[in-house]
Amino acid sequence: MEQKPSESIHPSSYREESPSEFLRSMHNQTSYGTLRAVITIVFVLLIFITSIALVPAILIASQYHEYAAVGIIIALVVAIINIVLLIAAKQFVTMFVDMADTLIEQSRRKAK
Repeated sequence: MEQKPSESIHPSSYREESPSEFLRSMHNQTSYGTLRAVITIVFVLLIFITSIALVPAILIASQYHEYAAVGIIIALVVAIINIVLLIAAKQFVTMFVDMADTLIEQSRRKAK
């Protein structure tokens, strides 16, 4: 009997749960709990630093009365872009941890 490509990548045991359920269970039983915690701590720290850096940027921009509004808007836009990029970077790094966990889970399921 010939195997379909989808069967070799996704064994029949994977069909029992949706992708979101699989990821949720994988996150709960991760092999990299400490790494996930470090990623989250670094992410929160960088968001905090971005927020703190916004205050002096707004204060400096408000000192130039002619350009205060433009300076404040630029500072806010830069902060928002930075936060969006930080969220994307966290998702990107977490994706690699998910890939490693998925490979470990696939190996575990194949061994059964």
